[in-house]
Amino acid sequence: MGRNRENASREFFKYNKTDNKSTCNICKAVIKRDHAANLERHLKRNHNEEFESVQQRKKLKYIVITVLPNALDSSVFWNVLVTGAFLSMLESDHLEESRNDACEEYISARRRKISDIRD
Repeated sequence: MGRNRENASREFFKYNKTDNKSTCNICKAVIKRDHAANLERHLKRNHNEEFESVQQRKKLKYIVITVLPNALDSSVFWNVLVTGAFLSMLESDHLEESRNDACEEYISARRRKISDIRD
């Protein structure tokens, strides 16, 4: 099995297999090969905003939830937590009440309240 090739930093570069080099889409700098660490290092040194966006994407798992506001209950939030999303991703006025109800439940895997994790 090969290595994981999914890295958000690669979207800022174009890789040329013939030359075995990556070209930055922002400043056109040429970097040897296409190793994610090299690409991230370039972003960190030269394009801080893009580097920060890559780091944020590495930390977060994006989940899209489409439900009717009237059909919400705390189980929706429980499922979101189990899959690794953060409650802050679900900010909105019509979700406030259900989110607050979910914060009173316990997460059995860690034996901590959701509100403890959010702090």
